[in-house]
Amino acid sequence: MKRFQNILFVKSDCNDTAAFAQAADLAAQNNAGLTLVKTIAEIRETIYGVPEEMLETLEQEILTTCKEALEHLAKPHHQSVQIQFEILEGIPFISIIQKVLQNGFDLVIKSAEGGYGPITRLFGSADMHLLRKCPCPVWLIKPDQPETVNRIVAAVDFDDFNEVDKNKDLNRQILEMSLTLAHRDGAELHIVHAWSAVGENALGGVRSGLMKEEVLEYVAGVEASQQRHLSELLEQAKGWVGQDIFDAVKPKKHALKGLAHEVVTELTRTLSADLLVMGTVGRTGIPGFIIGNTAETILGGIDCSVLAIKPAGFVSPVKVS
Repeated sequence: MKRFQNILFVKSDCNDTAAFAQAADLAAQNNAGLTLVKTIAEIRETIYGVPEEMLETLEQEILTTCKEALEHLAKPHHQSVQIQFEILEGIPFISIIQKVLQNGFDLVIKSAEGGYGPITRLFGSADMHLLRKCPCPVWLIKPDQPETVNRIVAAVDFDDFNEVDKNKDLNRQILEMSLTLAHRDGAELHIVHAWSAVGENALGGVRSGLMKEEVLEYVAGVEASQQRHLSELLEQAKGWVGQDIFDAVKPKKHALKGLAHEVVTELTRTLSADLLVMGTVGRTGIPGFIIGNTAETILGGIDCSVLAIKPAGFVSPVKVS
């Protein structure tokens, strides 16, 4: 299944060798275009005190150095995939997203560049801007990760029959991508859904008048319903990716009780997952509505690579200038 057609790889200040190898391999397997870019600040806005007659020479020298770095990174992969190069000047996340909008890229890949604070432990400021605002999927690869992915966690979300329908397109993207990546690398795949029984604590109180057994029966019924919905979703996934891929991967399902950000984060750590595939937005078509609170909390707590997906219809707040 050829999932991607036009891939953008963003060179970071980290060692990008393993991350770019994954991008090149993915492009080759999908017969996709691959563009390698480096983002830099506006040169003429950052150079001071240089005589005008020397400015153009210095500017060209900076661009040449960046181009050589891109060519060096790409050199081992020239025989397997055709690679284009470009230097983007401006604020990094804005220039990257504008490039996505202009050229119709369907995947952005870059090494994660860590930051500080409660939200950006593994992912730095530019990474978080991309996760929030880039309209296409963004794959941020942990710098010390090997070239192949061994264990993937894919997080899907639904609450009831109506939610299953509402999130179907996003869940489909998550499952298609996680199943095809797991199949490509021969990786173990775990599908997780977090659920809760609405009102369980209140119903268990003295004032509810309900017996403990009645509350337990209610909770057991909710769990059975969530397990059934997850099984039905995986049955649909067989048709989306093909029975052969689904059977080869043999995904394991986890319908776990608890808050989504706690369940997903804990599972990625318990399994020592290499990659988390997840959606980042709960609503569509609203410029500036960029990321859900649950997704933001998960991204602040994981210690693995992430492939973040927006639902169809997401409108980036970044515009092409």
